[in-house]
Amino acid sequence: MFVCFFLGLALGSAFAALLISRIRRPWRLLAGVELGIGLTCLPMLALPLWSERIWPALGPENLVSNWGALVKTSLSLGLLLPPAFLMGMTLPVIVSAVCLTNEGLSSQAIRLYAVNTLGRVLGVALVTGVAIQKLGVLGSMALVIAARGRALLPPVFAG
Repeated sequence: MFVCFFLGLALGSAFAALLISRIRRPWRLLAGVELGIGLTCLPMLALPLWSERIWPALGPENLVSNWGALVKTSLSLGLLLPPAFLMGMTLPVIVSAVCLTNEGLSSQAIRLYAVNTLGRVLGVALVTGVAIQKLGVLGSMALVIAARGRALLPPVFAG
């Protein structure tokens, strides 16, 4: 899972770097990317239901075999790679948006990277330390997806 997640981040960031010179409206692209993250995370809400059927069907001996590894890898690639890819695009797109409007990209980019990383660390800490304990895994996943979607709403609707 970690490999798929970090592979997705790296691929998304590399793709965004190739796209940056052609981006005319980075904030609009960012909104689309964020919406895509929320939408591609939705199938993960069904993962507990799938797991209840998949793991017993595989059986204990196949779960630790090459067949089990293939099933787990396929699920990770299919479910985790798309949102991670889009997540990898977010920071390069934000930096390109700031670059279009501000002088001094290097200090701005460093601050953006620091704030982005701090936000992700705090998000992981809140989800693992609070949300999972209070809402369970499924409830936490739904909360994070809803929070991403709410952040995209115009202030009139979000308020």
